[in-house]
Amino acid sequence: MRKKRFYIPGILALLAILYFAGPEPASPDYYNTVVGDRTSNLKLSNYLETPEGVKPNNHTRCIHKGSPTPYVILYIHGFSASPEEGSPTVEQISSHFGWNAVSPRLHAHGLLGDNPLLEFRADSAWASAVKGLELARAFGDSIIVISTSTGGALATRIAELEPRVAAMIYYSPNVSPADPSAFILNNPWGGHIAKLVIGSNFRDVEINEPYYEKYWNRFYRVESLPNMQELVETGFANEAIASLNMPVMIGAWYVNDSIQDEVVSVPAMRDFFEKIPSAKKVFVEFDAGTHVIANGHYNKNIRNLIDTSLEFLEEQGFQPVAQDTLNSQL
Repeated sequence: MRKKRFYIPGILALLAILYFAGPEPASPDYYNTVVGDRTSNLKLSNYLETPEGVKPNNHTRCIHKGSPTPYVILYIHGFSASPEEGSPTVEQISSHFGWNAVSPRLHAHGLLGDNPLLEFRADSAWASAVKGLELARAFGDSIIVISTSTGGALATRIAELEPRVAAMIYYSPNVSPADPSAFILNNPWGGHIAKLVIGSNFRDVEINEPYYEKYWNRFYRVESLPNMQELVETGFANEAIASLNMPVMIGAWYVNDSIQDEVVSVPAMRDFFEKIPSAKKVFVEFDAGTHVIANGHYNKNIRNLIDTSLEFLEEQGFQPVAQDTLNSQL
């Protein structure tokens, strides 16, 4: 009996060591980020075509009025999506105010191939968002950051990094996935556990529609999930939220406890909203019927969302640019 009592604590200690030594995703280095200056060597034509290896129309999108505008929109799409996720909302806001807009394609997203998102990493996604910020700096003086879902985690860190961010709009921010067990994903062995639970190397979101498969990934590699969760937990960290002193709007699909966002947690969004220090913040519930509330293909009440977003910005003092101040020639 004495030997058994001696062995059991040793075995438990060894198992604990093995568990905590397991693989887990690396966090982005948010505090040693260098934002480059693209103003001097900017070639807009480089961003108007689909690069090799990228699915058609999944490339970084730019709306440019011919010269920098007082404000520029930086739109950051969500996990497994593309810049199309924010259409036509981004285009409508850009058109209404006369602002330039940049919608970067996040790393490993929108690619042709048999293993979607296999190379997705939290730090590479952050690098993509920073490249978008570099373009935004070249396109305008101050920045309106708009995001969807997991893009909101990157947007929050951009707001912490960039003093020229003038307002934030979050659509369905992924502060926490709706699945309460998602926190396991970026813990040691989280990816292996996910594979065992799913029973495959691929996750199937079970949306069988040509439009979705054109701009999102119905199937993607399970290895990407721990990095997605790492972005969520580090992007929405308290120290980053504390930087949100500018006007902030959060939009969520919520009608009641039975009809609400099924992908990400609405209660987590509300907790996030309460932590935001800005005195100019609003939480808006939309009867959108979809997680991707800024996309007109899925949100059948998209006009309401666009009008509410325009109203929010106008209430903060943002006004359309006089058309005669813009150079229409690219």
